Amino acid sequence: MTRLCSLIFFTVAVMLAQLNLANAQNYSRADAGWTVDTVPYLISPPEKDGPIKLEISFELYDIANISDADATFDFTGMLKLTWMDPRNAFDPDVSGVKEKTYSGYYQFDELSPRWYPQVVLLNEAYHYEANAILSKIQPDGTTSVFQSVNASARTQMDLTYYPYDSQKIRVKFGVFGYDVDQIIFEAKDIILSPNDLTETVDEWTTNSINFFVGTKKTVALGANSLASTFTIDVDVTRKSAFVVRTVIVPLLLVVLLTFSVFWIEIKSIEERLNVSFIGLLTITAYQLVVGDYLPHVAYFNLIQGVVFISLVAICLAVFTTLFMGKLIDAHPKLDAVNTACKWFFPLFYLLSLLTMYLTLTPLSALSN
Repeated sequence: MTRLCSLIFFTVAVMLAQLNLANAQNYSRADAGWTVDTVPYLISPPEKDGPIKLEISFELYDIANISDADATFDFTGMLKLTWMDPRNAFDPDVSGVKEKTYSGYYQFDELSPRWYPQVVLLNEAYHYEANAILSKIQPDGTTSVFQSVNASARTQMDLTYYPYDSQKIRVKFGVFGYDVDQIIFEAKDIILSPNDLTETVDEWTTNSINFFVGTKKTVALGANSLASTFTIDVDVTRKSAFVVRTVIVPLLLVVLLTFSVFWIEIKSIEERLNVSFIGLLTITAYQLVVGDYLPHVAYFNLIQGVVFISLVAICLAVFTTLFMGKLIDAHPKLDAVNTACKWFFPLFYLLSLLTMYLTLTPLSALSN
């Protein structure tokens, strides 16, 4: 028992001696030794007259798996946060280094238990993985945290003009647990190589990138509380060649070929109907096959309009064929009507597609 009491007394004495030595020689608390890292002065943000300015920058490495049906995408990059915390200041002569570095989660979490702001992905979809972390501290207390990010995010997509659409892929970060009176973002930089992005997303072309700082309501911190946000917008345009080649062009050819019924003798009603119904069955089967490539959206869009107008045009051709086949004996002059149909139906079909395209209403206009 006596030995245990002596050991406790000796440990406390060593800790007090280190604190007194640090104060006597005007060292910062961070230089006083590992025993000081457990002192509660580092578990809260630094005290300042105004909010802490948190510089944020992001290097976007890759965008992949843009999903039309789920309105999600995957991305990878590196997030950098920089702020000033005088409590982290140190004397290079005492520490023996010009910059303190903590690499990896063990050093960051265990050997450097200092306060740092947490940033979250506000539009996270399925996963958010931080695979590596690095902290750098300058002698004046400037602290930087580098973190690799591999995540999926949700974004609003307007597929009205699919497959001739452009989208704004959005990544939105926010400060976790602090409002704008405590911490605010300062957008430092955004790094992006458009050529690198198009290598993994062959269906899209990267046009431009923008970033800005904003705010978001956070009821958890108070009824009228606002949290600082940092948003990255990447403008991309879809390469329509695949959908045009595999869906639109074959569909147009099938419909135009079914109008060949008006070049068949009017009395050959069975042959006419066979051609028309073959066209209907072809479009139906083709739609089932390529259904996975079409966007699953509730609002009306371009590709849905093409399919709908194609089916209506063929149905009208069938009704016209039946009408003329039944009345040709009583009205021989229907030959002139049949001749007019040879040109009317293709023109009607193409003009209907053009009218549909010109009258489409974007999703943004519908929401307003």
